[in-house]
Amino acid sequence: MPVARSIAKLLTSPSKVAQALDWKKASGSILSLNVCRNGIDIAIASHPSSDEPIEHMPTIPLKLVIQNHQKILARSVIDDIVDIVNENQVCGMVVSWPVQKEGWCGAPCGRVLHALDQITAQSNILNGSRPICLWDTEHNLPQEDEWGRDPVYAIPSEKTEHRASIEQYQDHSCQATDIWNDFSLTHWPEYYLNQQKRELERAQRSLVTAYSQAALS
Repeated sequence: MPVARSIAKLLTSPSKVAQALDWKKASGSILSLNVCRNGIDIAIASHPSSDEPIEHMPTIPLKLVIQNHQKILARSVIDDIVDIVNENQVCGMVVSWPVQKEGWCGAPCGRVLHALDQITAQSNILNGSRPICLWDTEHNLPQEDEWGRDPVYAIPSEKTEHRASIEQYQDHSCQATDIWNDFSLTHWPEYYLNQQKRELERAQRSLVTAYSQAALS
């Protein structure tokens, strides 16, 4: 599926999205988005230094309508996303890019581009002042050498049968929170690891409190 020219102009590097949050760490947030087969999964995250927990929003059903013989996102879907962006002072967006294991783009990637195209056509939340990037949790580490060779293509396959409709275009099961966690770990490793440590300590304290209350009852 061809990328709409407007989308191609808006997409930027992940580092620019991270910089946008660095500049607005006191008030801004990042919207992490995962377009699935049946819905759009969204999470809102503040700068890792704030120690604010990730807010996982209710999944928005992926409703499509027919207009001019084409399937487009229902207006209600667009409105829900716009409301989330405005209410949470979103300054950047990280969108899951579901590349297949071997690095190929399939139907899930086409679904992402179609959704972004519709959001751009029906709203103004995607613009130059709110950077947006695609993020692939499995291939974000650079493996290619200077000639573009990637070691993943040298790994022999153990499959005896290949079904493109099933294997080539598998949907990723990761949630929007997983996308943010991977993005955060890559760009703010120290903040992220400290935040994870604090969350673990809070969970342990809650467990101890619950155990103590149960013992006294």
